[in-house]
Amino acid sequence: MRASGAGALNSASQEQLTASLLADAVAREKAEQMLQAIPAAVLTTAISMAATAWLLHTYFAWRAIAWWVACVLPLYAIRLAIWAWARRPARLQAKPRTCLRALYVSATLAGLSWTPLPVWFFAASVPFQMFLTALLLSVASAAMGALSPVPVAALLYMLPIIVPLVPRLLAEQARIAHTMGWLIPVYIAYMATVSGRMERLLRDKVQIRFMAVQRSLTDPLTGLPNRAGLDAHCSAALARARRHGMVVVVFYIDLNGFKALNDRHGHAYGDQLLRQFAHRLNSTLRAHERLSRIGGDEFALVLQDLGVHWRDDVAAVANRLTDLLQEPFRIGDTACTIGMALGSASYPEDAQELTDLLACADARMYAVKLQQHAAASLRTHMPAEAPKSGRTVLEA
Repeated sequence: MRASGAGALNSASQEQLTASLLADAVAREKAEQMLQAIPAAVLTTAISMAATAWLLHTYFAWRAIAWWVACVLPLYAIRLAIWAWARRPARLQAKPRTCLRALYVSATLAGLSWTPLPVWFFAASVPFQMFLTALLLSVASAAMGALSPVPVAALLYMLPIIVPLVPRLLAEQARIAHTMGWLIPVYIAYMATVSGRMERLLRDKVQIRFMAVQRSLTDPLTGLPNRAGLDAHCSAALARARRHGMVVVVFYIDLNGFKALNDRHGHAYGDQLLRQFAHRLNSTLRAHERLSRIGGDEFALVLQDLGVHWRDDVAAVANRLTDLLQEPFRIGDTACTIGMALGSASYPEDAQELTDLLACADARMYAVKLQQHAAASLRTHMPAEAPKSGRTVLEA
């Protein structure tokens, strides 16, 4: 019962990890699209604001326009600082959701730079009001077009423009201003719907790509990470160990007698045995332990983020793995017991890279296997004990 509960917990943890990785991938894609749009947006905004400032001088004093410019400059300085901070590949790879939230702030600042126009500069002639409304709607539409796959950012850009603009239009006596004031929310709602659809397309594209990558890193028989998945996981674990002075241990696991059982009962039997073995081991793993299938009947177990008592952890894991094989594996109407040979290597004591760690662990596993064969040869003359149950017991 305890193994079953641990297995359910481990499965739930794997699902949570997959969901978190997918959310990171979606956030990274959104952040990359926003980062690509910012340089062109800053340039076009500077040109648009310069032209608007020149037109405003016809109706307003330069002092008021200077106040607007004084508000815009620090906002865009902060926006460019956020862009420079978030575009670093290492930061975007490691913390995509943090980068995306920072870019949401950047989008809000961009919208706030246009807020003074409907607040300070709307009290002029009706033609100028309509020009200003058309200009602000063009800015909002351009933002929605550039940020359409990221509706949150698009809305954060538009709201500082639209929220003060609509009440000003509705407060005017001219019928055309009233009409514009009622139509703008409808237009924004339509654009938000389109943006939502674009976001779903982006999410679907990222999910398809993410699942394709996951399949390339997963062993189809057992559902465990394959050799490529092991490389990716262990590379990240080693990089983290180098930064924080931690220890990483790699176990190399080889099943004893699997080939004989596979040859005797067929590949379907052997595949079922491998699946049960992988499930039994995987169901007992803790958060910092990751099991992978290298190929055939060979597996690797990575223990990461270990501290000063890592040798005790290694001994405990080795004992736990050995105890797991005491209970026979039941396949159909038969039961079989198998053994395994373990070899381990640690970073930084034995090797610095994954390839060297695996080679060292493999060599130690092979030495253990030779010792096991030598011990088994001394017992070949002893008669096998008859099984006590009605099941057929196959011992490897």
